[in-house]
Amino acid sequence: MKRVFHYYILIAAVIYMMAGALAIFMVSGWISDHYFEIMGESTLNLAKVAANGLTLTDEQLESLEGITFDKLLQNANNQELSYLFKTIQLSQDVKYAYVIRRLDSDKVKYRVTNTDSEFYEMPAGTILDWIWLLDVIVNEKEQKEAESDPLYYSDKNRYTHVDMDTAVLYDEMKSGYFINHDEWGDQISGMVPIYTKEGTYVGLLGVDVYSDGFYDYKNKVIFVLFLLLVIPTVTLFIIFLSFHLHYRKEIKKIVYKDDATGLYTRAYYENYVIQQVKKLRRKEDSLTVIMIDIDDFKLYNDFYGHLKGDEVIVQVGTTFQREVQLAGGCPGRYGGEEFVAIIPNLSIEKGDMLCDSIRKKIENLNIIHENRQHYNIVTVSIGIYTDELLEESLEIRTLIDHADKALYMAKRDGKNCFKRAKRC
Repeated sequence: MKRVFHYYILIAAVIYMMAGALAIFMVSGWISDHYFEIMGESTLNLAKVAANGLTLTDEQLESLEGITFDKLLQNANNQELSYLFKTIQLSQDVKYAYVIRRLDSDKVKYRVTNTDSEFYEMPAGTILDWIWLLDVIVNEKEQKEAESDPLYYSDKNRYTHVDMDTAVLYDEMKSGYFINHDEWGDQISGMVPIYTKEGTYVGLLGVDVYSDGFYDYKNKVIFVLFLLLVIPTVTLFIIFLSFHLHYRKEIKKIVYKDDATGLYTRAYYENYVIQQVKKLRRKEDSLTVIMIDIDDFKLYNDFYGHLKGDEVIVQVGTTFQREVQLAGGCPGRYGGEEFVAIIPNLSIEKGDMLCDSIRKKIENLNIIHENRQHYNIVTVSIGIYTDELLEESLEIRTLIDHADKALYMAKRDGKNCFKRAKRC
């Protein structure tokens, strides 16, 4: 049940992450659409106000097509357009204001060259068949940059190209707005048709409004949404990982630790032997196995009951564990009242001393065993075996068999003693 629960957390994290990513995508699109719709309509209204406030005659229209850029800046109509935007509210957001007109083929003066192809974002040879009939830089910063650039007001810069959408508006004499990313930067362009006093169609009056700030705003919103997505997701993953590691730890306890004594189980010390055999490669290396068995334990259980018997197993196991760990070994429970220890590089002398120490420490526990004939306290019999020719094919079963035979000899020789098995 615990395992299922913490996998539910993982599933929740994945679902939240997917839903969050979809939400960010949708919100990003909605912000863009909503922003550009509002700003587009606002820009279009500015263009309409300017078109209604600007007065042009047929005569002025004719003269505007023929003058150079520097003369255009001094032109009364151009200054009138500039003045209009100084009086219109929110003009600080406006980048450019202009009137654009298509030239007749006989009035085309320039084409895109190889050197300015990247600037115009058009292939060399493209005809620049549109003219900025009026051209006003509304923003003061942009104006200063233009004045510091000697090429900005060159005659060729009065001529340009337009995209298909703008050309359609021009031909159909309709209003509209666009989101532009061109050689002039990022802006929203609102365009409306404009006419002379006599009713002659002049072209499109356009207004460009900064959109750079929007992208900063949008990025900040997305960043906040991203944090709202990442923080809970990471939190859920951390919770899952915590539960998962705890679960694995609990599983290891179940697999590798005996509940009653806290000693290692067969699964653990079998793997321990495999690792030690791989590790111990020197000629002088060895692996010692010790088996102990509580003497007359069935009689104890029959006389005192299983609960008392379990207490004895715990006491004996604790003493055994302490002694084996001091010797640098791996203590385990073999089953029932039997215990096993695997100890690397334990000399014959030290192995015998350890066995005798374990025997005496358990005897000194003075656990009363009244149902025995000769001893009235709990004792253990011990078998020990040391393998000094470690082979890669060596199995735990082989080691235990030898130690178990030595344990049988100790039982046969009166119990409460240890016996060592020799390598066959």
